[in-house]
Amino acid sequence: ECGLESGWEGEARLGAEVAAREEEEDHLRAVLAEHGELDFWRLAIKPGKPFTYGRIDDIPFFGLPGNPSAVLVCYLMLVLPALRRSCGADAVLPTAMPLPVDFTIKKPAKRQEYLRVRCVSESGQLILKKNPNQSSGMLSSAVWADGLAVVPEGGTVSPGDTLLFLSFSGLSGLIFLISIYLSIYLSIYLSIYL
Repeated sequence: ECGLESGWEGEARLGAEVAAREEEEDHLRAVLAEHGELDFWRLAIKPGKPFTYGRIDDIPFFGLPGNPSAVLVCYLMLVLPALRRSCGADAVLPTAMPLPVDFTIKKPAKRQEYLRVRCVSESGQLILKKNPNQSSGMLSSAVWADGLAVVPEGGTVSPGDTLLFLSFSGLSGLIFLISIYLSIYLSIYLSIYL
């Protein structure tokens, strides 16, 4: 438990825990279920399947996955929009831009997938290029990319197909950079010291 319930008195605050893994040693779900409400702990997205959401004393709790790219996707697509909504914002995600791609994905996606892509101009046409390493443990693909392309569940992709593109600048701005560095630091710290 390590004081999960401590420090929750007073003003409403947001709790965040890194490493909501699906491993047997993951006690986060049990502790959250015992001391609060566990709403869900898996999502049909890639990367980011082991994402936990619940409440402790009516305060939202977000359990982020352990891999850096999964943290990135879950934070940008789930946590940041929730924070924006709690601050009264109506538009919590930017408008997605449909753009053609120059890559192939033959195997149908089992979950909605967020690919790290770069938007480039070729012959006056914007086109999305996929980073070759989409492993959830590789953050370098996010550094290389300038946004996410959304592949719907069950979808395959061929060159020229159109996918929805969410630019990192539209998703986050400066908050994005600060939060990513913080998330990386926490992920590394927890993996070393816990």
